Amino acid sequence: MYLVIGVRWRGPQRVAGAECAQSRALRADGVHGTGVVVVAALVAAALCVLLVAVCVLLWTWRAATEAAARLGQCARAGRGRLQGLGMEIARLCAAMGARVTLVARREHVLRQAAEELLAQLEADSGAGIPAGRTASSAASRASEKASDLAQRIQVVVCDCSVFAECEAMVSKAEQLQGGAPVDVLFCMAGAAQLGYFEQLSPDTFERAMRANYYSALYPARAVIPGMMRRARGEILFGNSMLGVMGMFGATPYVAAKWALRGLAESLYFELRPHNIRVTQLFAPDMDTPGYREEMKTKPKEMKLMSEGQIYNTAAVARSAVRAVTNGELRASHGSDGFLLTALTAGFAPEIRPREVLLASLLRLVTPFFHADYLRIIRECQRERESEKTTPALTARA
Repeated sequence: MYLVIGVRWRGPQRVAGAECAQSRALRADGVHGTGVVVVAALVAAALCVLLVAVCVLLWTWRAATEAAARLGQCARAGRGRLQGLGMEIARLCAAMGARVTLVARREHVLRQAAEELLAQLEADSGAGIPAGRTASSAASRASEKASDLAQRIQVVVCDCSVFAECEAMVSKAEQLQGGAPVDVLFCMAGAAQLGYFEQLSPDTFERAMRANYYSALYPARAVIPGMMRRARGEILFGNSMLGVMGMFGATPYVAAKWALRGLAESLYFELRPHNIRVTQLFAPDMDTPGYREEMKTKPKEMKLMSEGQIYNTAAVARSAVRAVTNGELRASHGSDGFLLTALTAGFAPEIRPREVLLASLLRLVTPFFHADYLRIIRECQRERESEKTTPALTARA
């Protein structure tokens, strides 16, 4: 059925004299009245859509907050020296009773991380003596807990950008964990390569792909055959908010993260029949050693364009673990991450109602951000040009 509002049949036109003038006046009034009705109907419809969008947004935030609270009750993330999103995720999983294997290239870093993780978990488990127990029995119980934690946390040295090492890593990890298979894989390796495009070497782009794409592709390729045989498994790819948008001064990093998004969404379709779930976390800026290192080489334009809240890794880790538990394809943290992922869902699978309702409204806001970005770029360009001419003028003087 076609429902067309605002169309009128004008009727026979062969009218003469005063009757014709009167008829024209009536028709003009009718058309004018119809136009007002149409405008009022459109405004009312827009307000209804906006109201529904706000309700969905509030409901989603409330659901996310309640889920985070439930997760916090199940596994409390304590405060300590552990830094980095990957380590926070490992701590959450270990606190929930999972067998955790840490993987990195440098053995001494792994050993130190495992020791700190064990110490933090032992502290989080509580050191008091339960009622009805003697000090000796409490000490024995604490010793058993420490031994159990030590057995459940293992380390494997591996360069994840080399596929052969990833295959050996999976076999060794399962062997160290008493034959327990890899049920959940968190691909959190990554590094930002920043700078002006014309000043970056081709090797920089290759290193960006190895650090941010192949280091996730190869571990996933190594564990997926076993997951397919068992018909279960979960994989989380640690992406970035720059995996859904472009950014000045980050071309190698952004290109690699966009490739990672394409990999995750393609694997979603291939692995779904095998009961293997894929999640990608579009993480925001976090207070980590890596972020502080990035700030040393980040172009001024990028610093100004990406100004915003710096999040705590423990909070982002809870969002990541919750997303894996719920089987979500796209996960984010914070209001800016929520709005950005809703805006850039595009043709991605698992469309959510909030994305359908908010996409058009959010798209109206993006030109203002782009205009501000271009303003920042122009101002920084003028500053660089003035810095080039100032020494020459000084020398002439």
